[in-house]
Parts: sequence; C-alpha cells; structure tokens
Amino acid sequence: MAQRIGGAEFTGKIGSNVHGVNGVVRRLRVSPNGQSVKQIGSRSRLSLLSTQYRDLTPAQQDSWKQAALNYPRTNKAGIAKRTSGSQLFIQVNGLALTLKEQLGDGSDNLTTPPVPTTVSTSQITSVTTGLNLLFSGTVTATEKLVIYASRGQSSGTRRATSMKLIASLKTADIVTVLGPPETNTASLSTEYAAVYGTPQAGLNIFFEAYIVSNLEMIKRPAGSGFTTTV
Repeated sequence: MAQRIGGAEFTGKIGSNVHGVNGVVRRLRVSPNGQSVKQIGSRSRLSLLSTQYRDLTPAQQDSWKQAALNYPRTNKAGIAKRTSGSQLFIQVNGLALTLKEQLGDGSDNLTTPPVPTTVSTSQITSVTTGLNLLFSGTVTATEKLVIYASRGQSSGTRRATSMKLIASLKTADIVTVLGPPETNTASLSTEYAAVYGTPQAGLNIFFEAYIVSNLEMIKRPAGSGFTTTV
C-alpha cells in the first residue's frame, strides 16, 4: 500500500523515499542534475509563461481561474485535483508556443481562457510500414490533428520513453496529406525525418495523436500506435 499520513493515503516523495500506490517504497529518491539543455529550456519556458500570467490584469486572471474549474486534473493515484488559473494558462499557452516555435502554426500569449468544446472523434486506427498512418473520423475547420512520434526504438520495445511533435494537420492538410481518413493512409516520413532524420531499418517508431480545438488549445487523445520500419 502507499504510505498513510494522518489516515490519508499518500504517494510521492517523503525524505529519501518515493512512495507508490502499489508499494510502500518504490525506490530511493535521487536528486537529478537539473542542468541538461532540455531542463534549462523547460525552466526558461515556464518562467516566460508565468511572467505572462502575472502581467494579466486582475480581471483577466479571474477569468482564467473561473475557466480552470472546467478542467480538473487527476494525479497518478487517480485523485481529482483542482486546476489553478495559472496552471491552465501555462498549459494552453505552452501548447500554443510549441506549435508556433516548432511548426510555425498558431500564436502564443493567448490572454482569453479556453471554452469547453466538443471535438471530433478522429482516431489512429493503424500505423503501417513506411510511416503511413490510417485515421478514422474527421477534423473540422476549427480543429487540428497534432501528431507526436518517438525516435526509433529497438524491435523488442513496446513503449516509447519520449515523444516529439512532428506535425499539426488541419482540414486542408488532411485532404492532401491524409486523404479521406476512413479509407486511405498517408506517409509522414518527411515530417518525421525533419525532426529525427531517416530512421534505421528494423526499429519501432511510436506515434500519438491529439485533436486540438482552436477554441480550447487543449489536447484531446486521438489514439496511438507503433510501426516497425523496413
């Protein structure tokens, strides 16, 4: 069982131990270096977004706090947690900034909070050799299909350790890039190579897709899968 404190179940770090849901102690706590290029970049981005939120007017911050009530979070123990206005702002603007910086898609520093929106039910149905993805469903004119992919993994790997953004597809793109999603596949080899280079033969590449409404800028799962390159 997880550690209990004051009668409540606890997961996470206490002293030198890390407690999990299915074990009192999962592992000893190890302090990371924290100075990798990726970590420094993440902290810089978080600092930028936090500053942007603080620069909002009190009325704007209140609107984000109210909007955050529509987007509760769930931690690893399955416990619902309230999202703060600043957390929602950073989540929305973090995605917008990533799309702008990496793909030139969209704008950053969004000051208007998201509106809960029903999105399409497009899903990855399969991933085939040659980095061809088959999709079901549709994407509307106010949505985009955001796709992440992993670096090539060994053939025995069944789960990717990390993903990078490779594509953001809109309605017009799906006609030319994906074709009718119910019946056709499309190659994302060019988009993949732009991020990772040409993959080696025999490696597993994992994909994840998300539907993102322009009214929300919140990622909604749209399936995942993997393929073995030839």
